[in-house]
Amino acid sequence: MPWFGFIALSLLLIFFASAPFIVSPPRNVQAPVLTILRMENGEFFAKENLKNGPILYGWLHAIPGGIWSALMPFQHVKSLRRKYPVLHRWSGRIIIALSLTLAISSMTFGPNNLIFSASTTYIHKMKVGVDRPITVLAWPSFRMLVWFLSPTLMISALQTIRTARAKQFDRHQYWASVLTAVGYSIPMQRVMMIILSIIAAHLQYLSPEQRAFFHIPNDNAPIIEKSQVERAAFSATAWASVVVMTIWSVTQSYCRNVELEKVKKAKA
Repeated sequence: MPWFGFIALSLLLIFFASAPFIVSPPRNVQAPVLTILRMENGEFFAKENLKNGPILYGWLHAIPGGIWSALMPFQHVKSLRRKYPVLHRWSGRIIIALSLTLAISSMTFGPNNLIFSASTTYIHKMKVGVDRPITVLAWPSFRMLVWFLSPTLMISALQTIRTARAKQFDRHQYWASVLTAVGYSIPMQRVMMIILSIIAAHLQYLSPEQRAFFHIPNDNAPIIEKSQVERAAFSATAWASVVVMTIWSVTQSYCRNVELEKVKKAKA
């Protein structure tokens, strides 16, 4: 992904991260499913989390995430790295500090009930059919993903700065790519949520029979039932974004190895 692609993702994350501070959907228990990601009380989850944990969720996660997203794209611009190496180093140090802050704060979300997710070991299932429903897709909870991503973010951040200080620049670029992939999983998830919201806008045109076949709650369904579906969708888009960014990271690593082989052959 080119650097301007990262800037687009960064702007998207900054917008979503700042939304709870500026404006958020009103409490609505009657809204159609997936048109709002809400808690069991009908409140938008980010607004609820910000109210219950303003320091942890806001100052130690949302704001650092916005700054991280604003700085990271420029670390991937080769011309800037060559022309302003000191700026690149100091910006990198700030990013490492922010990455560690994000990793630690996200690991405390679960114990503080600041996470929009089912229980850690819960497995979401997408079923079709009425009389004998069949599971066509299954995926872990978002809480499980947080426990996977947070240590990975921390390890990749520490490895990125360790290899830079050791002047192991090939390994440094590798770990920087891993750090970028992990960090941008959330902005990519926001992109997928936009796609999901577009799909959700058309669910109202399904007949009651079609809704029953796909196990989609009706508009007058209990709020708990709607919230469960919205948590499942939120988790699904998050896991899908990890797959996308993992593919990007592997592709980056492959292309970098190809370039190194070309350089070695040219010197031979």
